[in-house]
Amino acid sequence: MRDWSVTVIVPAYKHEKFILDALAGAVSQDIFDSTKVLVGDDCSSDETFEKASEFAEQYPNISVFRNHTNLGWTGNYSALLDRCDTEFMAVLEADDFWVAPDKLRRQVEFLRDNQRVNGCFSELHSFETGKGIFHRVSRSNNQRYALVHLLDILDTNPPMTFSNCCYRTDSFRQVFSQLKDKFFCDWITNMVISEPAGLGFVPGSSMVYRIHRGGSWSGASPHVRQKMLENVLKTIMTVIPGRYSSFFQEKLNRLVGE
Repeated sequence: MRDWSVTVIVPAYKHEKFILDALAGAVSQDIFDSTKVLVGDDCSSDETFEKASEFAEQYPNISVFRNHTNLGWTGNYSALLDRCDTEFMAVLEADDFWVAPDKLRRQVEFLRDNQRVNGCFSELHSFETGKGIFHRVSRSNNQRYALVHLLDILDTNPPMTFSNCCYRTDSFRQVFSQLKDKFFCDWITNMVISEPAGLGFVPGSSMVYRIHRGGSWSGASPHVRQKMLENVLKTIMTVIPGRYSSFFQEKLNRLVGE
């Protein structure tokens, strides 16, 4: 029986163009044999489910399931988390892909060495699909292991996306349960997870964040993005200690005033 140590959840919806790149990056991990990969297709109308299922036939530790109805982003995460039973978990959104084979191992090692920290992240590249251009996105001013804290994430959001992060499963599930009926997204999740002891930074670029018109953030209009940011700031003020409220209110006031 395999010694599963990490579950990778892959939420997917109409990602037939991208899903194989995502799964290839998961398979490339040097701890792939002790990793469980769960692909959740949210009732896509394209061939996301079929392509993922065909790919998974080669690997006993990749499971693909399809929701009976479209559950939406939060509902799909919930369905995936219900199947997650390992100490650690990572999210790989189906339009992103990992490029460093030691991504998961180094992040899990960091969490094992830092028992009070509940999550960590690495650097990343972005890729503009319409232009075919890669950009290195600097997430730290140095190449040393470090901790970032809630106000750092509020200010510049260094993790940027779920796909370059790794978490203790119980902590992620607890934060998800707080937020799923409010406003669940990577920015607010990482702020809440970081509050007790920080979020770890593991140096080195590990993944590519794909910018495309179908992305939930990259494909949104400026007006929609602003409303999403407002919702995040209003939501997090209901779940964090009151000593942070003034920082979030100031950020919200600046955003609304722009």
